[in-house]
Amino acid sequence: MAASPDSTGLSPAHLNRPVDPSMSSRGRDTPTTSALSTKQTAARISQNILICPQRTANNNFTKHQTVTKALRSHYTPTRLTVSRASSFTTPSSHERLNMPGKKGIHFGGGNIGRGFVAEFLHNSGYEVVFVDVMDNLIETLQKTPEYTVTEIGPDGETKFTIDNYRAINSKHEMEKVIEEIATADTVTCAVGPNILKFIAAPIAKGINNRKKSEPLAVIACENAIGATDTLRGFIEKELSEETKANIKDKARFANSAIDRIVPIQPEGSGMNVMIEKFYEWCVESKPFEPASPPDIKGVHYVEDLQPYIERKLFTVNTGHATAAYYGHNKGKQYIHEVLEDKELHDIVQNVLKETAHLITKKHDHISKKEQQDYVQNIVKRISNPVLKDNVERVGRAPLRKLSRKERFIGPAAHLAEMGEKYDCLLGSIEMCLRFQNVEGDEESAELAKKLKSMGAKEATQDITGLEPNHPLFNDVQKLVEKVQGESK
Repeated sequence: MAASPDSTGLSPAHLNRPVDPSMSSRGRDTPTTSALSTKQTAARISQNILICPQRTANNNFTKHQTVTKALRSHYTPTRLTVSRASSFTTPSSHERLNMPGKKGIHFGGGNIGRGFVAEFLHNSGYEVVFVDVMDNLIETLQKTPEYTVTEIGPDGETKFTIDNYRAINSKHEMEKVIEEIATADTVTCAVGPNILKFIAAPIAKGINNRKKSEPLAVIACENAIGATDTLRGFIEKELSEETKANIKDKARFANSAIDRIVPIQPEGSGMNVMIEKFYEWCVESKPFEPASPPDIKGVHYVEDLQPYIERKLFTVNTGHATAAYYGHNKGKQYIHEVLEDKELHDIVQNVLKETAHLITKKHDHISKKEQQDYVQNIVKRISNPVLKDNVERVGRAPLRKLSRKERFIGPAAHLAEMGEKYDCLLGSIEMCLRFQNVEGDEESAELAKKLKSMGAKEATQDITGLEPNHPLFNDVQKLVEKVQGESK
């Protein structure tokens, strides 16, 4: 759950607005990066939920280790809140001074970037270079020598100080960004899937100018399946022919899955970040072979990422968003209030029973008991009142969440193709369709326009990406007709 499911685009008016710590994690909070135009920045989608676990002792799974073992080690109820002590310890200043000099470029200076990705890089001895286009954010980072990450959980708070970082505004200093990438060890990003195409050019130029003998590790930390593959596709369009021919010597691209809730920040937080203690960050290991993957403490390297991604997306994201949309329809303010309502709690559980059935059928090494435990852990996490997880924040970007491979249509389509039940997921889809004209969320306004201007069949195909001959299509079209009829 990387922060929470959610997103919102930024309007041009946001570009020079002071950093607002009250806004959530990945949209305004995770300001995008690269030299985007005002129009491009306005198109950005924010996200609030990430994905994956800590690593094993040797930082990798051997071929005989199964995903089941990996999942079991991180999803038992007793390990719901993964504290720093149970995963990795923060190195002292003296220890960091004696670590080999490493540099990580991170696109996106928002809460996920500062509070999750940069924290991991910092604690692994990296100098972090933030890249963003938000003037006020970059200026504030440049003037702030350190900030605090506060991890919150049922057992209280733990604070960590983050320093040894720099910040560059790619809107004004693109050449400097390219120079930094050319000498970096890693490039990560948390900017939203729709912004990947805009950060590809500087990364490609940095790879073209690569000065280090080791290849650059590129890892997208987005709430989307195959985000690094998507980013790689954009990057390769910008590479020189010579670099393309020797790409393995220049860069390695690994998909990742991340999960951590970043709630709305307290007023006056500045660069400090409050974040959930629990975290998961899984990264593919194969792209780095035969060499070792980047030594980032807390990252869990796995050979097969697909089970992690689907399990997270169809459990964490599906459950979180279901709670948000039903909660919004019932006038609830926070996710924990939704789950305190027995009727709504049962609805969320029933939706997750359907996705659990899909997951255990598709990945037979994941047992029903194991998935059931995972579901209960997730429900417990998002029920945490300390997070004060706002319903409208979690519900943001309904169009993205209704897309073909996302948290609702994705699992429902799989189940329909298998001839299995998906009635409860249809309820989530309906509630998402009702998330219209929500203040501060451009996608909810766009959804309302589409439903008003299009016929039911056209709207169903346009919004969900389903083809009319798909076994799920007619059921979704009926929901579209129902919502359209009630709005007239």
